[in-house]
Amino acid sequence: MISVRLRRHFKPDVEAFRQHALNLPEVVQRYHVAGPIDFMLHVWTRDSDHLPELAMTAITSREEVEHIETELLFEHIRSAEVQIIADVL
Repeated sequence: MISVRLRRHFKPDVEAFRQHALNLPEVVQRYHVAGPIDFMLHVWTRDSDHLPELAMTAITSREEVEHIETELLFEHIRSAEVQIIADVL
């Protein structure tokens, strides 16, 4: 995961980053969130060396990006209850 904070919440900057993130082949999901960060990018990389390479070349190189943090996911489990709620909706 890559958490991204933009320099400012100027609509053209937000839209530019949104589109840029969608065009990256490594981005499998993009979340626009509220709080101290603006976007969370769920990325798939070749290996642990590819993650910082992606972060530095495709994310921090953007003028609208102020700060990023990367996290490695060791495990993902989907709650059965979430699936039941989703089926009801």
